[in-house]
Amino acid sequence: MTVHKRWLPRIGVSLLILALAESRAGQCQVKPDSSYRAPRPTRLFERKDVTHISFTDFEREYADSLHFDSVYGAADSQHVEFTSDGKSHPSPKGMMAWIEPEEGAWALEPKELAEGRVIARIKTEKPTPLGYGPRWTYWWVDRRGPPGKNDGWRSVFFFPDRTPVVSDLRYTTHPGYQWRQSIAKWGGSQWSSCDRAGCCTKE
Repeated sequence: MTVHKRWLPRIGVSLLILALAESRAGQCQVKPDSSYRAPRPTRLFERKDVTHISFTDFEREYADSLHFDSVYGAADSQHVEFTSDGKSHPSPKGMMAWIEPEEGAWALEPKELAEGRVIARIKTEKPTPLGYGPRWTYWWVDRRGPPGKNDGWRSVFFFPDRTPVVSDLRYTTHPGYQWRQSIAKWGGSQWSSCDRAGCCTKE
Protein backbone atom coordinates (compact mmCIF):
# COMPACT_ATOMS: atom_id res chain seq x y z
CA MET A 1 0.00 0.00 0.00
CA THR A 2 1.40 3.45 -0.89
CA VAL A 3 1.72 6.28 1.63
CA HIS A 4 -1.02 8.15 -0.25
CA LYS A 5 -3.50 5.25 0.16
CA ARG A 6 -2.66 4.81 3.85
CA TRP A 7 -3.64 8.45 4.55
CA LEU A 8 -6.99 8.35 2.75
CA PRO A 9 -8.98 6.67 5.58
CA ARG A 10 -7.52 9.10 8.14
CA ILE A 11 -8.45 12.10 6.03
CA GLY A 12 -11.96 10.75 5.59
CA VAL A 13 -12.41 10.26 9.35
CA SER A 14 -11.06 13.76 10.06
CA LEU A 15 -13.49 15.33 7.60
CA LEU A 16 -16.39 13.42 9.15
CA ILE A 17 -15.46 14.59 12.67
CA LEU A 18 -15.17 18.19 11.44
CA ALA A 19 -18.58 18.01 9.76
CA LEU A 20 -20.20 16.64 12.94
CA ALA A 21 -18.56 19.34 15.06
CA GLU A 22 -19.83 22.09 12.77
CA SER A 23 -23.31 20.59 12.83
CA ARG A 24 -23.40 20.53 16.63
CA ALA A 25 -22.00 24.05 16.86
CA GLY A 26 -24.76 25.25 14.58
CA GLN A 27 -27.36 23.64 16.82
CA CYS A 28 -25.91 25.41 19.88
CA GLN A 29 -25.94 28.88 18.34
CA VAL A 30 -28.80 31.11 19.49
CA LYS A 31 -30.06 33.16 16.58
CA PRO A 32 -31.66 36.52 17.39
CA ASP A 33 -35.39 36.72 16.82
CA SER A 34 -35.49 39.23 13.95
CA SER A 35 -39.29 39.04 13.87
CA TYR A 36 -39.71 40.53 17.37
CA ARG A 37 -41.14 44.02 17.57
CA ALA A 38 -41.75 45.88 20.79
CA PRO A 39 -45.49 45.84 21.58
CA ARG A 40 -47.48 49.05 21.88
CA PRO A 41 -48.63 50.10 25.34
CA THR A 42 -52.28 49.32 26.04
CA ARG A 43 -55.11 51.87 25.99
CA LEU A 44 -54.56 52.53 29.68
CA PHE A 45 -51.54 54.61 28.61
CA GLU A 46 -53.71 56.66 26.25
CA ARG A 47 -56.31 57.42 28.91
CA LYS A 48 -53.92 58.41 31.69
CA ASP A 49 -50.75 60.43 32.13
CA VAL A 50 -48.05 57.77 32.41
CA THR A 51 -46.80 59.32 35.66
CA HIS A 52 -50.15 58.45 37.28
CA ILE A 53 -49.90 54.73 36.47
CA SER A 54 -48.89 52.44 39.33
CA PHE A 55 -45.93 50.10 39.01
CA THR A 56 -48.24 47.09 39.29
CA ASP A 57 -50.42 48.30 36.40
CA PHE A 58 -47.36 49.35 34.42
CA GLU A 59 -45.90 45.84 34.62
CA ARG A 60 -49.15 44.00 34.03
CA GLU A 61 -50.39 46.18 31.17
CA TYR A 62 -47.09 46.68 29.37
CA ALA A 63 -43.65 45.84 30.82
CA ASP A 64 -44.27 42.11 31.28
CA SER A 65 -44.69 41.78 27.50
CA LEU A 66 -41.26 43.28 26.70
CA HIS A 67 -38.01 41.47 25.91
CA PHE A 68 -34.69 42.66 27.36
CA ASP A 69 -31.22 41.73 26.09
CA SER A 70 -28.91 40.58 28.90
CA VAL A 71 -25.94 39.70 26.65
CA TYR A 72 -22.88 41.80 27.48
CA GLY A 73 -22.10 44.09 24.56
CA ALA A 74 -25.75 44.90 24.03
CA ALA A 75 -26.22 45.23 27.80
CA ASP A 76 -23.67 46.67 30.23
CA SER A 77 -22.57 46.27 33.85
CA GLN A 78 -20.01 48.48 35.57
CA HIS A 79 -19.13 50.15 38.85
CA VAL A 80 -21.06 53.42 38.72
CA GLU A 81 -21.26 56.43 41.04
CA PHE A 82 -24.62 58.17 41.45
CA THR A 83 -24.78 61.77 42.69
CA SER A 84 -27.50 63.25 44.90
CA ASP A 85 -29.12 64.95 41.89
CA GLY A 86 -29.54 61.63 40.04
CA LYS A 87 -26.59 61.87 37.66
CA SER A 88 -24.26 58.92 37.08
CA HIS A 89 -20.79 58.13 35.80
CA PRO A 90 -18.61 54.98 35.78
CA SER A 91 -16.12 54.90 38.65
CA PRO A 92 -14.12 52.16 40.42
CA LYS A 93 -15.44 53.66 43.68
CA GLY A 94 -19.06 53.17 42.66
CA MET A 95 -21.49 50.29 43.14
CA MET A 96 -22.30 47.64 40.55
CA ALA A 97 -25.02 48.73 38.14
CA TRP A 98 -26.72 46.87 35.30
CA ILE A 99 -28.54 48.19 32.25
CA GLU A 100 -30.32 46.02 29.64
CA PRO A 101 -31.87 47.41 26.43
CA GLU A 102 -35.37 46.51 25.27
CA GLU A 103 -34.75 44.26 22.27
CA GLY A 104 -37.21 46.01 19.95
CA ALA A 105 -36.31 49.63 20.79
CA TRP A 106 -33.86 49.90 17.89
CA ALA A 107 -36.70 49.44 15.35
CA LEU A 108 -39.05 52.09 16.75
CA GLU A 109 -40.10 55.01 14.58
CA PRO A 110 -39.45 58.46 16.12
CA LYS A 111 -43.22 59.02 16.31
CA GLU A 112 -43.65 55.82 18.33
CA LEU A 113 -40.88 56.86 20.71
CA ALA A 114 -42.47 60.30 21.14
CA GLU A 115 -45.74 58.63 22.16
CA GLY A 116 -43.85 56.73 24.87
CA ARG A 117 -41.93 53.47 25.11
CA VAL A 118 -39.65 51.57 27.50
CA ILE A 119 -36.13 51.51 26.05
CA ALA A 120 -34.21 49.74 28.85
CA ARG A 121 -34.29 48.48 32.42
CA ILE A 122 -31.81 49.21 35.21
CA LYS A 123 -30.84 47.82 38.60
CA THR A 124 -28.10 48.59 41.11
CA GLU A 125 -26.34 46.83 43.95
CA LYS A 126 -27.81 49.25 46.52
CA PRO A 127 -30.47 51.99 46.48
CA THR A 128 -29.49 55.24 44.72
CA PRO A 129 -30.68 58.84 45.22
CA LEU A 130 -32.81 58.71 42.06
CA GLY A 131 -34.45 55.45 43.10
CA TYR A 132 -32.60 52.59 41.38
CA GLY A 133 -32.10 49.53 43.53
CA PRO A 134 -31.65 45.73 43.52
CA ARG A 135 -34.96 45.24 41.65
CA TRP A 136 -35.45 46.27 38.03
CA THR A 137 -36.43 49.87 37.23
CA TYR A 138 -37.97 50.56 33.80
CA TRP A 139 -36.70 53.48 31.72
CA TRP A 140 -39.64 55.01 29.83
CA VAL A 141 -39.07 57.77 27.25
CA ASP A 142 -41.63 60.10 25.66
CA ARG A 143 -42.03 63.60 24.26
CA ARG A 144 -44.78 64.78 26.55
CA GLY A 145 -42.73 67.06 28.76
CA PRO A 146 -42.69 70.89 28.73
CA PRO A 147 -42.04 71.98 25.10
CA GLY A 148 -39.35 74.48 26.03
CA LYS A 149 -37.15 71.95 27.80
CA ASN A 150 -35.25 69.40 25.69
CA ASP A 151 -37.94 69.90 23.04
CA GLY A 152 -40.40 68.03 25.25
CA TRP A 153 -38.32 64.86 25.61
CA ARG A 154 -38.20 63.34 29.08
CA SER A 155 -37.29 60.20 31.02
CA VAL A 156 -39.82 58.59 33.35
CA PHE A 157 -38.57 55.89 35.72
CA PHE A 158 -40.86 53.21 37.11
CA PHE A 159 -39.65 51.76 40.41
CA PRO A 160 -41.10 48.72 42.20
CA ASP A 161 -41.67 50.49 45.52
CA ARG A 162 -42.34 54.17 44.78
CA THR A 163 -44.18 56.49 42.40
CA PRO A 164 -42.71 57.22 38.94
CA VAL A 165 -40.03 59.90 38.73
CA VAL A 166 -39.66 62.30 35.79
CA SER A 167 -36.07 63.16 34.86
CA ASP A 168 -33.98 64.69 32.11
CA LEU A 169 -33.43 63.28 28.63
CA ARG A 170 -31.30 64.28 25.68
CA TYR A 171 -32.55 62.81 22.41
CA THR A 172 -30.13 62.79 19.46
CA THR A 173 -30.88 61.56 15.95
CA HIS A 174 -28.29 60.53 13.34
CA PRO A 175 -29.62 61.05 9.78
CA GLY A 176 -28.40 58.45 7.32
CA TYR A 177 -27.63 55.91 10.04
CA GLN A 178 -29.77 53.00 11.21
CA TRP A 179 -29.35 50.72 14.20
CA ARG A 180 -29.35 46.95 13.72
CA GLN A 181 -29.94 46.06 17.36
CA SER A 182 -30.65 47.68 20.71
CA ILE A 183 -27.69 48.72 22.88
CA ALA A 184 -27.52 50.29 26.37
CA LYS A 185 -24.37 51.51 28.15
CA TRP A 186 -22.95 53.21 31.19
CA GLY A 187 -20.71 55.76 29.47
CA GLY A 188 -20.04 59.26 30.74
CA SER A 189 -23.72 58.98 31.62
CA GLN A 190 -26.65 56.59 31.11
CA TRP A 191 -27.20 55.91 27.38
CA SER A 192 -29.35 53.73 25.10
CA SER A 193 -30.33 53.44 21.46
CA CYS A 194 -34.01 54.33 21.32
CA ASP A 195 -35.35 54.34 17.75
CA ARG A 196 -34.15 53.54 14.22
CA ALA A 197 -31.55 56.31 14.14
CA GLY A 198 -31.70 57.90 17.57
CA CYS A 199 -30.07 57.60 20.96
CA CYS A 200 -31.24 58.71 24.40
CA THR A 201 -29.03 59.98 27.21
CA LYS A 202 -29.88 60.60 30.85
CA GLU A 203 -27.15 62.58 32.62
